[in-house]
Amino acid sequence: MLISATPKKTETGSKSGQNAATHVCRAVSLEGYLHPKGRDIGRPGISRNRNTLCAVLAGISMLCGLFATTASAQKPAEAQFIRAADVEHAIHHHGGRVTALMLSRNHEWPRVRRAVAAGWGNWEKLLPALLPYSDPSTLKSMMSALSHALPINPEATLAALPPEMESSGLRYICSPAQKKPEWRERSLIKLSSPMPLQMEARRHHCLKSLQAESEA
Repeated sequence: MLISATPKKTETGSKSGQNAATHVCRAVSLEGYLHPKGRDIGRPGISRNRNTLCAVLAGISMLCGLFATTASAQKPAEAQFIRAADVEHAIHHHGGRVTALMLSRNHEWPRVRRAVAAGWGNWEKLLPALLPYSDPSTLKSMMSALSHALPINPEATLAALPPEMESSGLRYICSPAQKKPEWRERSLIKLSSPMPLQMEARRHHCLKSLQAESEA
């Protein structure tokens, strides 16, 4: 499940501090003996000193809890890591539209783009459900990432296009414009190997585009 970018207020730290102080005060006498029922052990007058000790311990514990809570609340949203499995889970339970909106709201698209550009198939397989609901800027960025991934993981890259974007997507992904010659050579080598039957049409289309550019 995706994590909201807005930190929620929590009282966990302060409550933990209070609970710790209460536990200490119930269990430890002034002379340092543990009593199973928390009763005072020792000479008269110990309760008054014990109460003072408990007050000090409670104050220290609450301060520690406050610092822990503040540090957690100030943690930047970018530090909250998401996995491909989290996004896949969100798509399955909430649909592509809601998940794409959550990625935009949490500023997670750059992370997705880096993974796709690296040719990570577990991320690329999520794109058919997400791309139809991405904004124009994000869509262009993701197409650029897919083009970069073509010579790395061609099968997963070509499969990442939803059917309604196949024609325009292949033109963008397989275009060697503004690419280094090494990119085209590596892509030609990778695309020369057969793919599963459902991917053969896309492979031939992409291969034809690259070969035409090479002959030109």
